[in-house]
Amino acid sequence: MTTTSLPSLSLDGRAFINGERIAARDGQTFDCFSPVDGRLLAPVARGQAATSTPP
Repeated sequence: MTTTSLPSLSLDGRAFINGERIAARDGQTFDCFSPVDGRLLAPVARGQAATSTPP
């Protein structure tokens, strides 16, 4: 049996939009939970249309 090592995923509370990590303009986040076991995975940016629009 062969095992494959996967790269780790770093979640930092920002959204990934147009190839960039961007925080919500108002700084709000929501908790993202694993559907498998219910554990908290990370806070995620609570983005709105304005978040993806350049200032």
